[in-house]
Amino acid sequence: MKPLRTAIVAGVSLLVAFTSLADPFAENVRPTNAIAAEAESKLFHLPPGFEIQLVASEPDIGKPFNIAFDAKGRLWITVSNTYPFPAKDGKDPMDRIMILDDFDDRGHARKITTFADHLNIPIGVYPYGEGCIAYTIPNITYFRDTDGDGKADKQETLVGPFSFDRDTHGMASNFRRGLDGWLYGCHGFNNITHAKARDGSELNLNSGNTYRFKVDGSHAEQFTWGQTNPFGLAFDDLGNLYSSDSHSKPFYQLIRGGYYEGIGKQHDGLGFAPMMMNHFHNSTAIASTFIYTADAWPAEYRNNYFCGNVVTSRINRDSVSYRGTTPVAKEEPDFLTTEDPWFRPVQLQMGPDGAMWVADFYNKIIGHYEVPLTHPERDHTHGRIWRIVYKGTDGKVSPPPWHGDLTNADVPALLETLKSPNLMLRMLATDQLSDRIGTQAIAPVKAMLAIQPSPDQIIHGLWTLFRLYDHDATREAIWAAVRDGKMNPSVRIHAMRILAEIHPWSPGEDLQPSDEQLVLQGLNHPDALVQRAAVDALGTHPVVSNLRPLLDLQKRVAADDSHLQYTLKVALRETLRSPGVFSSVPAVSQTEAKLLADIALAIPTEDSGRYLAAFIANPANNAAQNGAFIHHVIRYAPVGESQKLIAIARAQYANNPDAQLSIARAIQEGSAERGIPLTGEMLAWQAELAGRLLAEPGQDPPSTFQRQQAGADLARTLKLANQQPSLRKIISDSNGGSDARIAVCKALASIDPDANARLLAGIIGVDKEEFKVREGAVDALGIIPTPTARAAFLDVISRAPSRLQTKAARVMISGPDGGEALLQAVTLGKISPRVLHLAGIREALLAAKVPDVDTRLKALTKGLPPLGAETQALIDQRRASYPAAKTSLDAGFKIFTTNCIACHAVDGKGAVIGPQLDGIGNRGLDRVLEDVLDPNRSVDPAFHSWTVKLKDGTEITGLLRREEGATIVYADATGKEIAVPKSQIASRTESNLSLMPGNFGEIIPPEDFNHLMAFLLSKNATKK
Repeated sequence: MKPLRTAIVAGVSLLVAFTSLADPFAENVRPTNAIAAEAESKLFHLPPGFEIQLVASEPDIGKPFNIAFDAKGRLWITVSNTYPFPAKDGKDPMDRIMILDDFDDRGHARKITTFADHLNIPIGVYPYGEGCIAYTIPNITYFRDTDGDGKADKQETLVGPFSFDRDTHGMASNFRRGLDGWLYGCHGFNNITHAKARDGSELNLNSGNTYRFKVDGSHAEQFTWGQTNPFGLAFDDLGNLYSSDSHSKPFYQLIRGGYYEGIGKQHDGLGFAPMMMNHFHNSTAIASTFIYTADAWPAEYRNNYFCGNVVTSRINRDSVSYRGTTPVAKEEPDFLTTEDPWFRPVQLQMGPDGAMWVADFYNKIIGHYEVPLTHPERDHTHGRIWRIVYKGTDGKVSPPPWHGDLTNADVPALLETLKSPNLMLRMLATDQLSDRIGTQAIAPVKAMLAIQPSPDQIIHGLWTLFRLYDHDATREAIWAAVRDGKMNPSVRIHAMRILAEIHPWSPGEDLQPSDEQLVLQGLNHPDALVQRAAVDALGTHPVVSNLRPLLDLQKRVAADDSHLQYTLKVALRETLRSPGVFSSVPAVSQTEAKLLADIALAIPTEDSGRYLAAFIANPANNAAQNGAFIHHVIRYAPVGESQKLIAIARAQYANNPDAQLSIARAIQEGSAERGIPLTGEMLAWQAELAGRLLAEPGQDPPSTFQRQQAGADLARTLKLANQQPSLRKIISDSNGGSDARIAVCKALASIDPDANARLLAGIIGVDKEEFKVREGAVDALGIIPTPTARAAFLDVISRAPSRLQTKAARVMISGPDGGEALLQAVTLGKISPRVLHLAGIREALLAAKVPDVDTRLKALTKGLPPLGAETQALIDQRRASYPAAKTSLDAGFKIFTTNCIACHAVDGKGAVIGPQLDGIGNRGLDRVLEDVLDPNRSVDPAFHSWTVKLKDGTEITGLLRREEGATIVYADATGKEIAVPKSQIASRTESNLSLMPGNFGEIIPPEDFNHLMAFLLSKNATKK
């Protein structure tokens, strides 16, 4: 014991040493060292009456990811000491699945064995059958122990392969079995996966999403779309599925078929699925979902939501209330805090004993894009498992007794276990009845249901019959339960959920109603949660006759019950999706017709396109300027519908060019995504519209500027030479709108570059001109390769400040022959050689195949300090000046809004083009300075920029967002999305550079920069 006591003393001494630091939790690389598990245990803080106990630690286990209990009461864990790098190129993977067993009264595991080894970053795990189902790169695999020696000797691929090449913290994880018998899982950040089950069913997952699959691998299907990096799933007593998501909200109650917000995500047309919370728990790295569904803790903690926060080293807690069926999370004081910043709670799990079990990935570094993956101080050795129990404020409350081994329990004992207030125990007993006992359980379960047992026994009994495919017995039991007017609503909710899973539905017989009639009755139940479960069931059995009852319910749903409102939309979407349904829609009111039109946006079929075309054509609907409707018609309806839309636009909006513009844009986008050209009539209408927009002022200056910008864009696209006088007039007005004048620069350069070169050069050279407009002129003129335009450009840029020369270098190199032109300009002294040190310039010159580029670069930059040295000097200077600066958070927010909000979100405000910045203050001043002033120093692969060269020689740089039909969508540095037709792309190249500008040191003055730093640093984990 002497070494152990020494370790504890050393750990506590170390704590004393690092408590003098300002805030070790604010550093991405913790400034402390690892301490022994026993020492760590003394640094936790829990509410009165709770106790944390060490279950296991290194060297007995590795670094844990996911944990799960089996019916024997054993804890299975996946461990990886190689993460984040997978074993490749024939190297032997060294990770494991381990089993913890024989727990003493303080939770300590006296027996630890390795079940499977030589695995490659195993994450998800679910004990099942002769072993477990787990993910190891690249498949979800069934590991079996067929000879009973406690180690896996056979492996069977169930679903796969899952992608792992882009990011190993975005694979398959967090397997949770539903009462329906399916296994649910998460797909993490950044990877694009096309995995198949044994029957060929395919999961197409793009960064995020949840799915489910049969435990035998016979079928797989997607459950939800969107989110960014879900890592954590949990079911509540009512069968609702919840996920936690790193980089959006900590908790979601998931709706089958829903599309959720996330980085670069688009919904399907229904709008994003609703949220249950608007707070972030001061972090973008939420690692687990835990709902306390037992009775061993005080009532105030029951049905609370807990999440492991691996950045702030806390376990967060929320209580929940309901608006109808919509859960509303209330942020409560953190459940667990610690003085050890290495604590990383990656997984929380309910135990059969009613305790919370915690997987601690104990590490100095947890982030990916915050800290390079290759950072030498990433820990690969330490890992802990903890148990949190309630012992009462007097320490005399005993945790519930361990239930024992359910794998040896007979049917009566298992049925008795279904009474348990612990959902985990009830689930384990249900699994034993269906998986081990099998059809022999049918008669005892039916007998149990006949004597009116507890609601929990009814619920689990019904699901057991369903799993055993005795659907007639299931229906009879459901009918008996539903017929009882006093029955607990939770039974009815589960009855609806079971009917949602039964295919096909029974037509009914004699006095017993059909399955459909039972579900329709649920729509009229006074409990809103029963209604929602019934709606979901109708969505899984779509028939046009159910449109009317769904529409009738929609009128009665409270406006603030977002989850029921959205579930109704999903059910309507599924009902209308079937071929021919739109043509047989029953008579509906004008309000209902508008609702169905909104739903049609989520159905990419010709039928939905025809419906919307007819809806738009009816003047009573006043929908002709709805861009989403028009876009959908052009994308999916018969091609001739575009001509009708032009006629409608001209007739209904003859005096409203803004409305006509909305229609024109929608037709353009829909045509591009469909891959069809615009007709001659369409082009003529656009040319006429461009003239009106440029000539006719709006109701106020902002609306006038918007018209001018739109008119200039059309003039550029159509090369309208006759509009040059109007364009020149706009660009000459220094009081005009900056965005409009920038659009005019691009239009004039496109229409007649040589004739307009001097005008554009004049804009660049005027010091009093708005800098944003000068940059726009550089963008427009710099890519033009004609001798006249290039001479005018180089003449003015040679006298421009360094910030414009930096811009000029990037612009020139993107144009035809731009690489050679840039080197010539530097050689002639027109542009400073410093620009050749810019990130991406050498790569662009190599891509352009400029002759002898390395030799010429070396000669032109001889004697210049490397750009990295200059940047570091700027970082050092800003760091030194910051402590003495007088800063304002309000001013910092304004600067953030001006320069950052187009791509980054914080506190729920802003775009999600780049990483969300909630909790960025945790990175500390040094790292935030590096992120802003040297954004290419550490770039997560998810935020690598792409360079797209078009066949006309122009170039686009942006983040890849998604494909939309015949177009690929990128987001540029301003956050604007650009749809590029695939047919116009000559080449695409992924870079390891960030899209974020690298010259914020020039863009933002020092005083404003300090305000921005103060604002960003205020977004940390400090609690009130």
